[in-house]
Amino acid sequence: EGKEVPMARFDEVLRRRDDLYFLKANGTHCCAGCPAFDADSQFVGIQSQLKADGEGCISRVLSTTTIVKHLFANAMCGKLQQTPPIADIWDTWYATNDTTRIISIMANFKTKDVLSEAVQRLCEHTAKTELLEGVVACGGTKVIVASISQFKEDEALVRSALRSLWDISFGEINNRRHIVEAGGVETVLEVMELYPRNQDINEFSTVLLYNLTLEVSTISATWAKRGVRNAMAAMLAFTNVDVLQKFATGLLGSIVRALPEVAPEVVSEASVAHLNSLIQNKWNNVLLMENVAPLLAALAKTEWPNPALRPCIPHIIDLIVNQNTNTTILLNGNNALWALGVDVDNRIAILQHPNGTKALAGSAHTLLAARK
Repeated sequence: EGKEVPMARFDEVLRRRDDLYFLKANGTHCCAGCPAFDADSQFVGIQSQLKADGEGCISRVLSTTTIVKHLFANAMCGKLQQTPPIADIWDTWYATNDTTRIISIMANFKTKDVLSEAVQRLCEHTAKTELLEGVVACGGTKVIVASISQFKEDEALVRSALRSLWDISFGEINNRRHIVEAGGVETVLEVMELYPRNQDINEFSTVLLYNLTLEVSTISATWAKRGVRNAMAAMLAFTNVDVLQKFATGLLGSIVRALPEVAPEVVSEASVAHLNSLIQNKWNNVLLMENVAPLLAALAKTEWPNPALRPCIPHIIDLIVNQNTNTTILLNGNNALWALGVDVDNRIAILQHPNGTKALAGSAHTLLAARK
């Protein structure tokens, strides 16, 4: 200590093994982390000299490329005081169809431009069936959900991210659980409220929420009323979008069946008129009606006074008569009429309808078959 150690300007490279350059060791000192340069003053790596039992004194240089790869693998590139161009980042680190590289890029380079580009590329991966499970396996679901919250002011990115979550939600049950655990429900509800006039965002959100609530345990009183309000708003705002109508009515039915106390949130003059309009104008859209009928049955079965649903009675009867071979519609239509018929005025309205008795009788065999 306290003595200057004479250092040669250049040390000869004796051999190279993979990413290590072995130098001629003089054995007079030990060092680590010293920058090493070539004859052209180019930085080539980090030099260390140490004494190892059985090997004597070893002097070697770990190459720059390996050091940088190590930093990238451990998400430490962001600690470097530099901001490389976004094109250089992707050219250097991205490998085609490698989802893990996208996640690593996001962990290392946290500027808005890089993260936005990464999310877009991640979303492209979810559209490819062969890559979808890879996205989930490497934690991509959580990243996508977080990106929606982080960049919620970017309407185009939010749309793409929701479309990706839609793709993920149609996969395994665990895929949907990953979305829920990442806070996906609350995130989706937030962007629906932020972009009430964006058809795609509301459509993707509604489908996604419907898929998530296929597992009843997902439905929670903490967000159920908010979910109902958002689904109702989307349904009434985009009346001609059949996909949104189908999944919105399905979502509302799922919530009401799980938490009957939210039924009053669903029933209003506007919503009843809209449901009646759907039956009247789209009765032959079987997929849509297979969600409308169960929703009406769920609402009719709740224990709160339901005179507000009385205007639905003639339309339910017409639907049963028109769809007299569809088991789902017949069963739920029958259940809706019987539940509504508990109220005397409703019962009178059913029996006074020209096809009221026919609807009840025609759907009775489906009800009996379901109870066997």
